[in-house]
Amino acid sequence: MIMNLLKKIVSWCLIHKNRIIIGGIIVIGSSLIGYLLFHSQPVKYTYITQPVQKGTLINDVTGTGNLEYAQSSVVNSQVSGYVTSIDVHEGQIVTAGEKLYQVQNSNLTTQADKYYAAYLQDKQVVSNDQTTIIQDQNNLNNLNTTVTADQQPTATPLQQQALGTTEQQQTVARQQLNTAQLALVAAQANENADWETYVNQLSTINQMNVTAPISGMITNINISPGQYLSGSAGGAAAANNPQMLIVNPKSLVADITLNEVDVVKVRSGQNVQLTFNAINSLNLTGTVTSINPIGTISQGVVTYSIVVTPSLFNSQLKSGMSVTATITTEVKNNVIYIPSSAIKSNSSGQYVQILRNNRPVNLTVQTGLVTNNGTEITKGLQVGEKIITQTISNQLPKSLNTSQVNGLLKLNGGGKASGLFGGGKAGKSKL
Repeated sequence: MIMNLLKKIVSWCLIHKNRIIIGGIIVIGSSLIGYLLFHSQPVKYTYITQPVQKGTLINDVTGTGNLEYAQSSVVNSQVSGYVTSIDVHEGQIVTAGEKLYQVQNSNLTTQADKYYAAYLQDKQVVSNDQTTIIQDQNNLNNLNTTVTADQQPTATPLQQQALGTTEQQQTVARQQLNTAQLALVAAQANENADWETYVNQLSTINQMNVTAPISGMITNINISPGQYLSGSAGGAAAANNPQMLIVNPKSLVADITLNEVDVVKVRSGQNVQLTFNAINSLNLTGTVTSINPIGTISQGVVTYSIVVTPSLFNSQLKSGMSVTATITTEVKNNVIYIPSSAIKSNSSGQYVQILRNNRPVNLTVQTGLVTNNGTEITKGLQVGEKIITQTISNQLPKSLNTSQVNGLLKLNGGGKASGLFGGGKAGKSKL
């Protein structure tokens, strides 16, 4: 305060060119500065103390990211055709299997009729082959009976004479029966194949009624009545350009980015505090549910993505919102701790200072967990002991040196006052 007063007086005198007063001020100021530098008051110290506490220490890491839906499904028509109706709207809640829109394709019905006609034809062939087999089997049975009779000792000469011819007819009947049985097997295979083709075609026709694959909310509708759809069986192109999109609104998760130093401290199942830029009053708890082991490198910086699932659903939250996650990585309960700034180090290790007879005394300590809230003391202190957290001295700053004193006296005519008096402009002065 004295220096500021001297500065103001000297500046005023320089402006008004009062050399006598300036000279007196310089003499008085020089004497005062010398006294303050070399005849200062005895140093006095004031000690700020704080009692040793017992409680919970928490370590955490913080990351930012965005909300996204964990459960979603794209909807694309499997068949080509024209959109005839749309039965839902954006924001509507639907259940799995509920009709969303309809596509019309008359060629599918025509083709189904052809498949069914082929099936009926195969069915008639099978029936005919079955009749032929019955006839061939009856003929063979009759020949077998005749051959057996002709081979009997009591057979007449005429029967014995006809035996050879009957046996030849028996062999031909067996061949005819075998051929008919093979034809039946082939006809049944054709019948089954054409029936399956027909059933598959009916399934394709049913797909003209597009239904919801999952229960959820319609968030995007990218088609309109009368629009022609080429049909899509899936793939990346269809997923990136869905005709509709359904999401589970209760499946919002936070996709959080962490640096490589912090991510090694994170484990699945750890507790998380979530805050949101768009809703300042909203604070939710959550849990780490997954950690991507593959990092992303951008301009030499490596980051990792983790997924945090909120414990409760909140209807105010929307996909894409910014979120900050504070992840609790380590917790210790019922520990003795002090402010980290109170801990000092020397060649013997770590120590703190306590007051004894109003004088600071060093006390060796052992530390444990270090957090933003304080440092755990595992040995050396008891709860309630008062440690020194700050020392205040009445000593002048050591930065006040001889060059600054000389600066006070350096008031050349027409120059600027320097040193302790700053840089105010002054007129010429001759002392």
